[in-house]
Formats: sequence, C-alpha cells, structure tokens
Amino acid sequence: MKYVLFFSLIVCLVSCYSYNTGVVQKSEQGFIKFIGAYDTLKIVIDTGGAFIHHDKTKLYQVMPGNHEIKVYRNDKLVVDRVLFVDNQMTMEVNVP
Repeated sequence: MKYVLFFSLIVCLVSCYSYNTGVVQKSEQGFIKFIGAYDTLKIVIDTGGAFIHHDKTKLYQVMPGNHEIKVYRNDKLVVDRVLFVDNQMTMEVNVP
C-alpha cells in the first residue's frame, strides 16, 4: 500500500511538468552596409531621397526584397546595381 501511494505521488508530480515549445520569428528587416572608399557619398535607395553617407560602420535598414542602389561621388555615378536583401541579412555594397 505504501508503494502504491508513493508511485501515485511520483506519477502525479511527473505529469505536472510540462515542456514548452515555441517558434520565434524575427521581424522582417534586412540591412545594407557600404564598404570601400569613404569620402562623402550621396546614396539613393529605391528612388527615395538622396542622403549623404560618411560613417563606415552604419547599417541602413530596409525591407527584404529587391532594392535599386545608386551611389554618387562628386555628382558622378559610381555604383548602380540591384540587390536582393533577405530577412535578417546584411548586404555589403563595395564602393570603388
């Protein structure tokens, strides 16, 4: 009788323990980083407004997908390309 009560208590305690699982999905965002020559650059991403880039460690956040990148130095186009940026991915654009 003592063993049955002890075994029942063990089974009850073990059945109270639950294992939690879940899936964590990070928000949809990608990043673009410009590397190479760092003198003052004017950058246009997806026909948006142009901005000046002079920080070599800065990441620019974009939505995943295709993006048209144009980089100007002294009003001369030095980079014109289309990038595919995946979710949680950092793409580097080499500026000659």
